[in-house]
Amino acid sequence: MAPGPAPVGAGRRVAAVAAVAGVVLGAGAWLRRPPSMGPEVGLSARRFVVLGLPHVGFADLRAGLLPSTSALARQGAVAAMNVRTVSGRPSTVEAYASLGAGGRVPAGAVGGLAFDASTSFQGAPAGARLGALTGRPADAGVAVLGVAEVAAQASGRHLSTAVGALGDALHRAGARTAVVGRADLDPSRPTRPAALAVTDASGFLDGGTLDRPALVRPDPASPGGVAADGGEVVARALDALETAQVVAVDAGDLDRQAQASASTAPSPALAQRREALGRSDRLVGALARALPADTALVVVAVTPPGREWRLTPVVVAGPGVPHGELGSTTTHRRGLVTLGDLAPTVLAGLHVAPPAGMTGHPLRARPGPVDVGRLAGMDRQAAYRERVYFPVTVVFITLQSLLFMAVALAWLRGWLRRPDAAPLRCAARVGAVAVAAFPLATYAWRALPGMPGLGAAGGVAVLVGLDVLLAAGALALGRTRRIRQRRTLAPLEALLAATAALVVVDICLGGRLQPGSILGYSLHTSSRFFGLSNTALAVLSAAALLWAALHLHHRGREGPALAEVGVVFALVVVVGVAPGLGSKVGAVFTAVPVLGGALWVFSGRRMTPRAAVALLVALGAVLAGAALVDVARPAAQRTHLGRLVADVGAHGLEPLRQVVARRLGTTLRLATAYFWTVVTPVLAALGLDALVRQRRAARLLPLGSTLRTGVVAAFVFGLLALALNDSGAVVTALMFVYVGPLLVLRACEAGGHPQAQAGLAGSLAG
Repeated sequence: MAPGPAPVGAGRRVAAVAAVAGVVLGAGAWLRRPPSMGPEVGLSARRFVVLGLPHVGFADLRAGLLPSTSALARQGAVAAMNVRTVSGRPSTVEAYASLGAGGRVPAGAVGGLAFDASTSFQGAPAGARLGALTGRPADAGVAVLGVAEVAAQASGRHLSTAVGALGDALHRAGARTAVVGRADLDPSRPTRPAALAVTDASGFLDGGTLDRPALVRPDPASPGGVAADGGEVVARALDALETAQVVAVDAGDLDRQAQASASTAPSPALAQRREALGRSDRLVGALARALPADTALVVVAVTPPGREWRLTPVVVAGPGVPHGELGSTTTHRRGLVTLGDLAPTVLAGLHVAPPAGMTGHPLRARPGPVDVGRLAGMDRQAAYRERVYFPVTVVFITLQSLLFMAVALAWLRGWLRRPDAAPLRCAARVGAVAVAAFPLATYAWRALPGMPGLGAAGGVAVLVGLDVLLAAGALALGRTRRIRQRRTLAPLEALLAATAALVVVDICLGGRLQPGSILGYSLHTSSRFFGLSNTALAVLSAAALLWAALHLHHRGREGPALAEVGVVFALVVVVGVAPGLGSKVGAVFTAVPVLGGALWVFSGRRMTPRAAVALLVALGAVLAGAALVDVARPAAQRTHLGRLVADVGAHGLEPLRQVVARRLGTTLRLATAYFWTVVTPVLAALGLDALVRQRRAARLLPLGSTLRTGVVAAFVFGLLALALNDSGAVVTALMFVYVGPLLVLRACEAGGHPQAQAGLAGSLAG
């Protein structure tokens, strides 16, 4: 499209755009200050007791089934905890192994195999068996024979931490560990997973009680015919505290009930669970009353109540712990912590330096009232998102694919080019605009309160309604007199601008629409809880790229339009990369070179080796600047980049090597996990090849046009993101959500103009 003369006041328009961008960034820097989380907890404690309550959720706490735990929460500090581990299903064994590792590690059922060192196992003392497996025999204490199996499962995954990291750090500092409790449902298959929380890497604990028969008493109504003897468990825990600084306790009732529920009728299973909850809760109260004044008690629901991931309650009470809300710099969100934060909390309380590989950070307590309902609401919203995510995305992808295939078929058959095909072209336009409106509709849907209360069907109906409303509003723009000359592509341009603007403003206001959003991150399953998610970065970058292409297509490259695009691209990069805003290191390696390269080509220049080198220099400068800004911030406020730089400075290149190896392994695993994850990048590569090398595609997106540049840049971003981010082909697939509607609208535009039909016919046929 030939550029017209620059309009009067063009400079003022560019200045206005730059001023708005500056105001947005300034407001973001002011409003997006990290929430105050208070000091680290447990710094006044000399000892720690970690009491595990597997299979417990916020519903149990709010239903009054845990009165002692609720009373402890009114004294101590409380939070919702992400307990996600490596496997797709919750496992008590894996939860305790991850707790002791200070990060997510895999573990199978065999990992819970642990005994008092003197107990005979397969004809020899368990301590001697441990020596045969690890080379470190144990004459006393506890031998965790399953630790070797856990370590074997983690081998080759390039995990930054390993089972036993907490125990190793404590033993290096001269501290002792112990465990009390047994969860055996079948005596022939002993299960004592709590030992994994405080064992060292060799499988050794200094003390504790696992095999003492008095830990359980006969109870025919309970699973396995036994129930925990709370008094005996408390007595053994107090004995262990005489010599140990960290003691893990799990009476086992809740785990036994969960194991037995698979073969128990629903009504008896429910009654057994209520009894197990009651006994476990009374143990919380008894232990809290009996512990010495210098001991901190950490009560944690290490696994959710069921097969789906949920946030679970955690309560910390003891010396120096105020009543308030727990937080962690792992999440940078009030009231939200992770299972991996417990090990660093214990180490910080005992003034022991944590290993560099631990992904968690010490818990902090913000004094003040606690709204348990708000914490439960976080869990409810996240669970609701998980329930609707899969069906919504599958239906959306299916309908989107059917639309694009139908339009391609209609064009190849010549139906769109017929004089009487106006209704068909109108239907194709409506469908394309509805597809492009979907990302914006998901964020608007997340902003509406009360969606979980509508149920899955009601919430999806609201989402569909929002999509229809947004599509209708965008299509209405094409009927206004001002933009009638570009009405076919104007709805898409408006949606792209609105989507990018919403993501930018949301991040500057704290990213409140990211957690629990379909295109954000899940508080239940994510490893990231602040800033931009991979999917949000893909939506933001694709929307900005294709908006720029359309903006320049309609207004020309000369004058203010190109400057406006440059301002918007700079805003996207700053919001995506800046610590405290998007905090997305991946944006440095994807958005910076792609947006920079697109802007260079948009300006009418060719991409030369010299220009590519300049983009690499810009990438390095942005990365270095972001790293320096992040490292200069207080340690409690640093994001992943600042922590990595600090770790490299303290421990050499090993932390960086671990990050790169883990990222490459995750990318490869996700890229080959499902059929669609293999097909999507192949389709993207073929599309990029068609645009770059095959001249027939030039008839649809003419050579040198801004539309062609924008689409090529979108495909390049998708393939780069696939290689550098850990969300796999999802990021690449999001490119098609905007590229597909653009191509459909171009086909409809040509179908309604006979002079363009001949040229586009060959391109679509090709």
